[in-house]
Order: sequence, then structure tokens, then C-alpha cells
Amino acid sequence: MLEFDRAVKEQYPGTTFGIMVMRGVTIESADGLENDKRELEASLQEQFSGMDKRQMREVAPFSEYHTFYKTFKKTYHVLHQCESIATGKKKLPDGVPLVQAMFMAEVQHQLLTAGYDISHLGSDYTVRLGDGETEFEGIGKTIRKPPNSDIVFTNGETILGSIICGPDHEHRIQQHTEDVLFAIYGVPGISKGQMENHFASVLRYVQLISPESKVDLMQIQ
Repeated sequence: MLEFDRAVKEQYPGTTFGIMVMRGVTIESADGLENDKRELEASLQEQFSGMDKRQMREVAPFSEYHTFYKTFKKTYHVLHQCESIATGKKKLPDGVPLVQAMFMAEVQHQLLTAGYDISHLGSDYTVRLGDGETEFEGIGKTIRKPPNSDIVFTNGETILGSIICGPDHEHRIQQHTEDVLFAIYGVPGISKGQMENHFASVLRYVQLISPESKVDLMQIQ
């Protein structure tokens, strides 16, 4: 179950957060994603044709994330990724199939997303504010410290990630991951409907490469 610390809603009214748990994931290859990857690249090129990065960030939901990141003197990395694909500088990457599926949905809907192997996690999750002091081990085993008032995702005392610092290393999706949690980190202005559409895309992409996988839990609040 997902719970919000009251302070998050008080500081960031209208903030949403979503989780979707899928189980029974078995994947031999990501070949089933290839056609959709090429179609998505073409769609992004058409959607943002003739726009530079400054113009793109004025378009929702980039604009909502830009406002949040600007508070911390950071830039929204998904905007840069979409811009690179839209201009043809980069293609959607290969790699761990589950991560490919997640990233496809992320650039399609432009909502900040993280994925976790939850085989050794419990089932209770909390969204709270960073205190500017507590550290965790981020991707690549780098020590990260969510700044004060960052939005942080936790499992009990374990920090699973934050908007500014990204996800943790220990629970990252790996090649053999069978039980996965996808989290959409929302900011003010991101609706539940947007998250539902995003999760629908994640589900579709995952089931293209693992048809027997099932949704065990979806919660948006």
C-alpha cells in the first residue's frame, strides 16, 4: 500500500504519485519491442518537430517538472532525453528488457518513472519530504542525499529514490527480475488520468516481452 506523509500535500498541493506492481515476469529477449521503439521515435520526432529544448519545456508535462526541478536549480533529465530522440541524435536504447519497456513509457508520456526489483521488499510504501540530511546509495553505488523538501519514496526506513536524486542501486531492475514495481514520481499539475495512461503503456510494453506477466497492484493518489 502507498501512503503520503501529510507534509508532502501541504507543501506541494495537487501532487500525485503512482505505483504498479507486476509479477511473473519472464523474458528471453526484447525483440517484441523493436517495432514499437521505431514507431515511438517517429512519434516524438513528429510531436516536437521544429521545437528546441526551451520551447519543449513550455509544453506539459515538461513545464510542471521544470517548475519543480528549477526550485532545486536542476533540470528535468527526461526533457533532454526526449529532445535527443526527437532531433534524431539518439535512438531508444537497448539493455535490460524491463528497463527498455519502462523508458519507452517514460518518454512517451514524459512522466518521471523508476523501476524496482521488489523480490526482497515489503509491501508498504511512503512518499515523504527529504530532510536534507539522510543519505542513500544511488545508481552506480554513489551516495546521494535528497535535498530538503525533495519528494522521497521509501519502504519503511529504506529510501528507494527521490525526484532530484533518482532511484537506489540495491533494488534496481536487473535481467533476472521477476517481480517489479514501477513508480511514477508526480509533481503538482500531474493528474491521476495521466498516470493511468502511463501505466497502461508500461503494461502493454511489458506484456509484449512477457505475455504471462500480471498486474498485482496499482495505486495512484
